[in-house]
Formats: sequence, C-alpha cells, structure tokens
Amino acid sequence: MDVIAKKHEDGRQQTLMAHTLAVLQEVIRLIDKDMLVLIAQKTGFSAEKLKDLIFYAAYFHDIGKATEEFRKTIEDKSKSFHALYSASLVKGIAEFELNVDEEEYVNLLFLTIITHHTLYDSMGIYKNIKYEQEKYNFHFLPYAQEFFNSHQAYYEEFIGKPCPYMFQYDELPIQVLADYIDEELRDDIEKVKNKQRFWMVYCYVQGILNIADWMASAKFDATCPEISFSCVPTKQYLLNQLKDALSLDNFIPRHFQQCMSQVKGNVLVEIPTGEGKTEGSLLWAVNNIKHIHSKIIYTLPTQTTSNKLYERVKAIFNQYTGLIHGAAAIYLEKIYEQDNGYIDECFKSELLFGKTFNKPATVSTIDGLLKYFLNLGRYNIGIFNILNAQVIIDEVHCYDLKLMGFLKRFLQLAETYNIPVCLMSASIPEKIKELLDIKHYPVIKDVQLFDKKANHIIKVEGKLEEDIAQILTEYYKGKKILIVRNTVQKAAQTFEVLREKGICNIMLYHSQFKKKDRIRKEEQIYRKLENKEHFILVATQVVEVSLDIDFDIMFTDIAPIECLIQRFGRVNRKKNIHRIGKIYIYSQTDIKPYTKEILDLTFSVVKEGIFCVGEYSNWLNKVYNLLFETIELQNKLSDKFDEGYARFDKQLQRLEGIQQSDGSYDLRDIEYPKKDYILVDDYEKGNLNYENTVSLGAWLSDSKNGYLLERKNVLYHKKFDVLDLKYNYQMGVKFPEGEKSELFI
Repeated sequence: MDVIAKKHEDGRQQTLMAHTLAVLQEVIRLIDKDMLVLIAQKTGFSAEKLKDLIFYAAYFHDIGKATEEFRKTIEDKSKSFHALYSASLVKGIAEFELNVDEEEYVNLLFLTIITHHTLYDSMGIYKNIKYEQEKYNFHFLPYAQEFFNSHQAYYEEFIGKPCPYMFQYDELPIQVLADYIDEELRDDIEKVKNKQRFWMVYCYVQGILNIADWMASAKFDATCPEISFSCVPTKQYLLNQLKDALSLDNFIPRHFQQCMSQVKGNVLVEIPTGEGKTEGSLLWAVNNIKHIHSKIIYTLPTQTTSNKLYERVKAIFNQYTGLIHGAAAIYLEKIYEQDNGYIDECFKSELLFGKTFNKPATVSTIDGLLKYFLNLGRYNIGIFNILNAQVIIDEVHCYDLKLMGFLKRFLQLAETYNIPVCLMSASIPEKIKELLDIKHYPVIKDVQLFDKKANHIIKVEGKLEEDIAQILTEYYKGKKILIVRNTVQKAAQTFEVLREKGICNIMLYHSQFKKKDRIRKEEQIYRKLENKEHFILVATQVVEVSLDIDFDIMFTDIAPIECLIQRFGRVNRKKNIHRIGKIYIYSQTDIKPYTKEILDLTFSVVKEGIFCVGEYSNWLNKVYNLLFETIELQNKLSDKFDEGYARFDKQLQRLEGIQQSDGSYDLRDIEYPKKDYILVDDYEKGNLNYENTVSLGAWLSDSKNGYLLERKNVLYHKKFDVLDLKYNYQMGVKFPEGEKSELFI
C-alpha cells in the first residue's frame, strides 16, 4: 500500500517514496566534491563516509511517516513526531557512529534524522519523552520494513556503486528509545571535546538535508524559488548587466575595478565613498565563483543601506537576489505586492529560503551573517551556504571593537574553510588592520581617487543649537542642508526649533520611528533629493551609512573620527570641485553614546580648510595612534575586542557545539540594548503587525520604569511588550521629561 508523506490543500498527495526520491535528487545536486573533501580534511572524517551519511540521512529521514500516528496526521492533522519515529529505525546502525574525538563517538545518522525539523536542544528535544511515553508512542505500518530494505537498490542508483551496507530492520520500544535519547545521546554530545569540528560536520550534513527537504517540498507545492544560478555568471555577463542597470552604452571598469576582477581569494579594498566599490566587489565575487551553487553574500552595517543595495543587486541578478535583516520581510512584501498585486504562497516560500542565504546573491546586514556563528535560527543552513559563498564586507570601519573582535574570529574560520572574503572601507585605521590581522591581505587602493577634494571644513567651538542663525542663513541661500546630532533627543529639539523659525520643508529621521515609517521616510528623502528640492534633513548618526544621500552643507556634532569621515561623505558625494560643500563641526555636545576622550582627540586632530580625501585617513590614523598610546584606554579597547573574539568559541562550549541558541544577537557594544515594542495607540487599534513596532531601550520592559503596560501580544512567535508612549509620524516617539530622558538616546 502507498504511504502518503504530503497532502496539498488542493487535494494532491505525494507518497513517501516519491518525496524521498525527490529529496535524494536534491541531495546529490548539493554535494560538491571539492567541498566534501575539504570538510572531510578539516574535520577528520572520511569523505566517502560523509557522503554515505548524507545519503542515508536523506533516505531514512521520513520513514517515520510510515506509522499509524502519521497516517492520522495526514487524515485529521493530529499531532505526531515522525522525526522521532524515523530516528528509531536507525539507532542500531553503528556504521555512522562517527568518532568525533579520540575516545568519543556520536551516532550522527540518528542525530541528523531526529533533528531534521527541530535543531538539537539538549533541554528541549523530546525532553518529556521518559515521562509521557504514551504521547510519543508509535506503531510502524508493514510498508516501513519494505521501504527500509530497499535502501541498497537506491544507494546503487544514486551513489553509482554497489552498496557496502547490510542494515538490520529493528523496531525499538519507546522505553529503549527514551532512555537512549535522555541518557546516552546527550552524554555522548556533552563529552565531545572538539566542539568546532563537531559543529562543522553537523552544519554540513544537516544543512544539505534541510535544504534538500525544503526544495523537494517546495517543488511539490509549486512554490520553488531559485536557489542556484542557472549557469555560472561570468565577468562579461556582469559587465552587460551593469551597463543595463546603470543605463550606460557600455560599462568600462575603472582601474581599481579591473584589478578587483582579477583577484582570487581574500582582498582588502580601500577606495573613497561613491567611487564604485560595489561594482568592483561584484566583479571580484564573480571571479571567485566556482559553480552554480556558489553564493555571493554582500554585507552592510544597517538595514537601510541593505535595502538600497538590494535594489541595485536585484537589477543585476534579478530573481536570484535575496535580502536578509530583521525587517526584510516588510520591505520585500511591499515590493512583491507592487509587482504581483497580492501576497501568495510563492512569496512565503521565497521568504523562508531567503532567510538563510539560499539565494545565489544575497544582500545582508553584518548581523544577518554573523548570527549563524552564534547558533541562532536555522544556523546549519546558514553555515552551509556561507561555506559556498564569496563574502563581501563593506564599510568594515563602521563596527565597534567588540564586533571587530568577532569579525577577526570569522575571518579565521573563513580562511580555514577557504571562504574568500572581500573587505572594503573608505578609511580603516592601521591599528584596526593589526587587530584584525589582515595586513597580509592583498590591498587595492587608487591613490588618485584620494587626491580629490570635496568639502570646506569649519570647526566651531560651541554648541550646534547656539548657531541656528547660521543654519537659517545657509538655508535661505537655497542650499540642501543636513544636520546630524548625536542623540535622538537633540535631533528632535533641533527639528522643533527650526520649525518654530518658519522652516516648512524639513524632515526628521532617526531610529525611533516605527519600522514602516522609517521606510516611508527614506523614500521621501530620496524623492526630495532626486527632485533637487531645497530642504533640511535633521538626523542622527543613522545617516552615516544608512542612506546614499548628497547634500550641499552639513552641520554636525563632533563624533569619533571614523563616524565623522562617514558624515563627510554625505556632502558633495561625487567630489565635484566646482561645488565644494561646507561642513560645520561643533565641539560641544552630549558625550553619549561616545566617550569624551575620543571626541576631544577627534576635534583636536581634524583641521579647518579644504583637504583632499586622503588627508582624512591621516587624521584617522593619528587619532587611533593617540588612543592606543594611553594605556588605560588601550586596555579598555583591547578588552572589548578580546570579548568579541572569544564569543564564538565560548558559545560553542556553552551550546555543546550544536545546540540551537535561544538567546539573542549581542555582538555589538551597546550600552543600552534595544528591543521591539508596540505602542499603546496601535495596541488599542489592533495594529499589531511587526511593521508597527518601534525599537527602543530594553530597559523599558521593566514595569518599575512606568512605561510598560501589563499587556503583551504573541505575534509570529514573538512577544511584543506594549508601551504607554505617544507617537507621531513627524517626530517619532514622544520623549519623556526628566532624568530618564537621556536613556532615549
């Protein structure tokens, strides 16, 4: 009799054998010989044994659907645990009890199958099985043995050689299975000493199985996305696509872009903002692609920059392009709805696959990449795809030292597993290069581009708010003006003062707007700039890398030198010598979120006048050299770096190598961590979607602070606390008065 493995809403059914064969086809497609050999070499396992393990994990992963319990799931959607049932039949297969340490063995076939739907969680996976055996009990149908005994024929068909394995079909009592999971399996995993080796082989095997399973299901549902290039993209293909995307008669690479297109492996690119690093990095990536399953991953510091770059990359790679960050679903849903009129199952499938770098070319925040090295989410799929990727890390200078420490560990892992990395920066201090240990990377730098001049720098001893008259003078000359304050509170105050002075064409942009309103405001800003409108944008440091914008004049609080250089790039972005911009820098401001030492050093080192862009790098290195000359500061900075560097290995130890983390992403050095909230007005109106959330300090969740309502909502498995704070589109969250207001920076 046929055993049904899947049933579609339209009534179509798929048998267990049909689904298994579909998964096996995907598995064989995903196993790359070179990657298989590399993983075998680095983890100490036999390549042949690893390939067989993957085959049998795929062949047996759903055999548990040949049970009375799963049959009822198909018929009436009752609860069953088919991964557990499947694993029970392979528990006795000793051939895949692979040696993960000198004396320790783990049954990786059993482990892979039992966790193919829910990744390993030592405290969660079937944790009550010993005490609720009736709930987990199961009964195999006669077909299960027939399916089991057919494995040799399918091994020969898919692997292409005689099967060397003779497995015994053995149905385990639930008590035996419960004891094994609760005691022996957990004990074996806990005793593994080389967590990194164990983690990598698990990610590789489980990653292939999960992707193959998802693809087989998506093809049955007719919602299958593109997760591989149709053919390996060439340099000429990319040049043609760039020509069309940029509306040019012909795209001729600049000298540094041509150099990038010829580099194999790691590279450090130091080129000023707005000169074409993005196009150069894609040329580098294409030159390093090995096969159609290779990935291009382009990372940036913020969601906004990722959104904008996604549009550019999608114009090149079309349906092969993905986007990853915390609010990507909102952005992608809007685009999909515009193109297709409604959200359907195909979009949901695209979203599911896109979250873990399955798309051939993915734009992501740096957090979206690094979180998988903390075992967050479906980390196994993410890591498998990263293993096949060429990784571009843009704006590398933007990260704090804690994240820089973790980045160094990532670069070491990338080197171990032959993952090419392209690091890009307009200005990265020599001290940071030393800390990251990247001074041996080949460097591409076009000195002529650093000879360009863009802006006249004017230093002001005083506060920005004391110079409103100068802002008004420049505005009434018809200039596009950018004002950058270091805190949300200061930005809001400046915005209100200028409105009171009669400025109508003015916008406020900072981090404390609802997700949907940030996207809407970004669109407004770009539209005003495209229309060459005469307006003022008041913003916080989110504009340093978030927006690809170009103003005539900037008024800014003093900031750390690397942040200040980023702000410089928002004025006269194309460095037109005929329209030199002006930048006013004010020495006195709120110190937070920075430190007084860094602000004072930066203000003293930066000079007044018109300088070539290369001079900014000299200032940058001078500030960092002075910082590291102070022993107390050097120790403080080194401690942050070391904390980030040790995070990966500590996490692996804490999670027994492969346990899925239920924690949060915490790689940035943030004094006041943030989380997403629903505001009271939206709560009362029922506007409870993620797009209505606003990111504010996690300290607000403490009811003692007086802003938290005793009401919570569970949405998409996330709990959003409700805050009693006022809000409007122009200003964002209404700031409270009093001593706690400084926490709303």
